[in-house]
Amino acid sequence: MKRIVYTVGIVIVFITLYTFHINETVRNQDRPVIQHDIPEELLTIQEEKPKEEGVAETAEGGNGTKSYKEYVMEVTAYDLSYASCGKYPDHPEYAVTASGKKIGTDIFEEEGIIAAPKNFPFGTKIEIEDWGTGTVWDRGGAIKYYEKTGMYRLDIFIADSQKVKEWGKRVLKVKVFDEGEKPNE
Repeated sequence: MKRIVYTVGIVIVFITLYTFHINETVRNQDRPVIQHDIPEELLTIQEEKPKEEGVAETAEGGNGTKSYKEYVMEVTAYDLSYASCGKYPDHPEYAVTASGKKIGTDIFEEEGIIAAPKNFPFGTKIEIEDWGTGTVWDRGGAIKYYEKTGMYRLDIFIADSQKVKEWGKRVLKVKVFDEGEKPNE
């Protein structure tokens, strides 16, 4: 008898979860699609996603001497807080980027630390409108190409938590320089 009651209970739980999942899926389909108010001139420079994961196509830019690809990207910011990184200062991997470099020891904020998708190898130089130039040393779960927006997302390191909040999420012009190339200095 106990086995039957137990089995019926499990079936009821699964039916409840499945019903919740179906209802949630239907509810999400009714939500409006959010349109970004991106100026037309920014949309015109956005190029297609590279054909292969991990391979960035290039185009001549600037005065023809520096090779880079220009994008429009969502740019967010992060710091070393638990909310941003999920680690406390006593954690052995605290402040260690995906490249293995440690913020504040091997690399510093003023050098421009950027988390970028795997399409952009560690060491890639990137120039970000309204921020400056930095180097890709980190990755992140939300740092990827978004099919829905047609944009990559970058995350820039800012040590000050208040400035991270003020930065928010911005849609900006970005120049990704070829390996070995550096922006005009």
